[in-house]
Amino acid sequence: MLDFDVLSELPALPSQDTVTTFDHTTFSTYLPLPFRLLFLLILGFWLCALNFHYFHLNGIAISNLIKYTPRDNDPPIHTSIYRVSLVLSAIWLSGMFLFWRLTGGIAEEVERWGLLAIATGGAILAALIWPGTGWYGRGRTRFLRTLRRVGIGGLDRDLRFPDVLLADVITSYAKTLGDIYILLCMALFHHTGGSYSVTSHPDRSCGGAFGVPFVMAIPSLIRLRQCLTDYLRTRRKEGRESKAAILHLWNAGKYASAFPVILFSAVQREWSTDGDGGAGGQHILTKDAVSKLWLVCVFLNSGYSFYWDVTMDWDLTVFSTASTASSSPSSSSPLVGEREKPTHPWGLRPNRQYHSPALYYAVIVLDFLLRCTWSFKLSPHLGYVNDLEGGVFMLELAELMRRWMWMFFRVEKEWVGLGSLRFCCRSTSATLVEESDKD
Repeated sequence: MLDFDVLSELPALPSQDTVTTFDHTTFSTYLPLPFRLLFLLILGFWLCALNFHYFHLNGIAISNLIKYTPRDNDPPIHTSIYRVSLVLSAIWLSGMFLFWRLTGGIAEEVERWGLLAIATGGAILAALIWPGTGWYGRGRTRFLRTLRRVGIGGLDRDLRFPDVLLADVITSYAKTLGDIYILLCMALFHHTGGSYSVTSHPDRSCGGAFGVPFVMAIPSLIRLRQCLTDYLRTRRKEGRESKAAILHLWNAGKYASAFPVILFSAVQREWSTDGDGGAGGQHILTKDAVSKLWLVCVFLNSGYSFYWDVTMDWDLTVFSTASTASSSPSSSSPLVGEREKPTHPWGLRPNRQYHSPALYYAVIVLDFLLRCTWSFKLSPHLGYVNDLEGGVFMLELAELMRRWMWMFFRVEKEWVGLGSLRFCCRSTSATLVEESDKD
């Protein structure tokens, strides 16, 4: 477990001026914020292509799960995403190399050529939203429509699974969305050397103490609305006391648990900029009380999210008792044969698409570690950490990699469940036919 007490004291370590000066002359000069954000966006497409490619190799028909079937003359979905990612990467690399060529690592030149970063982002955006039917227009249109629907917390009845997947991916871009807000704030309100500079060192105070936290909370709000939509639909269909409906409420609580982390962090950041630290008697809670509440909320959010990943999203039995695990739907799946007491590696399930138990265990450990790290990533009040731009970037990369790993097992669980449903339907039909023949 991470040392939360040590991390809570990070703002008292080396001064922000020292960190900012060092970081600006190294990391931010050669990889400014706009190019970092574009890199993270493009990386998401590459990781998605790798996910889909692996599903294809392991016999998981992802096109059936997301209900998108390529036409007869279309390449496989992962091939299309690879090609789109390659074009976006070529645009990014062209802009990045030209930027390095023109700036030469000189801070004044870095600020002067901010327009090049904007042009690169514009070219990438244009490639994604190009209205033509060519260049995988059907797939891009489907993606943009889904993004537009999910962006306001929408949840299509027939496309629920892909909508939920995309919304979960967006939660991993929470800090990236906060950085986009800072970038827009700098472009609109900062004036440097006679021109707007979006490539200077990020001003993380831009927009006030609560602007960035609010933007970072939007992905959790999206998933919260989707969970409540699921709850209402299930309650109308199965009743208020339905187990499935109650599970949707618990899932909503998981996403709601991120809000106190962000809120208490924003309060601490505001107090640190005010200078009184909540000691002036104008606040209901003291700085020490808010800090402890924040730590409690971090523990709750990390533990809750990790438990849900393992138990619900992946349907593993790490946190289940022996009797519960043996009686779970996955453990009694007909795909593994008729057994009174099915055997499988501890903490897993008998019906698995990936056969190596060590792979599951390794991903569980990594997910736990990265879940804890990401909770701190939602805390902009840790000024020392957040002003180390290279550290922030590495944590954002780590979260995308965690989501990439999560996707393999979330889709696998859905595919296994679909296979069990198909088997049950066939078995039921065969039984009915045999009974009718006997009659």
